[in-house]
Amino acid sequence: EVDFDSVYQSTWRKAKRAETKLVTKNYTMRSSDAGPRLDAVIVNTDPVTPALRTVVGAIIMDETRNPVAVSRTIVDGIAKGGEQAGFFTWPEQFAGVLEGDKLITDIIIMQSAEFQK
Repeated sequence: EVDFDSVYQSTWRKAKRAETKLVTKNYTMRSSDAGPRLDAVIVNTDPVTPALRTVVGAIIMDETRNPVAVSRTIVDGIAKGGEQAGFFTWPEQFAGVLEGDKLITDIIIMQSAEFQK
């Protein structure tokens, strides 16, 4: 059990997900002796504002949506309406995954939460 006194409770602010105009497309998974690699294109759909440095994460899941591996990359910035190639790597093959197994890929744009006053 965790208890917080009234001082902490009175200073809490609700967080909301920051709006993002970044999306991903063209996923390509390949394997080499160095390990698996996922390539993707990150697109800034905002026609006015460039995207700042952003962390992008990839989750690889098996057919039952159990996570098998995760990775992240940092995109330094994308011009307004522009796109940039990004990639995710792993040092060795995914444990418990056989060649030919179907994998599900989720790519997540990770931006800081915005706190409401």
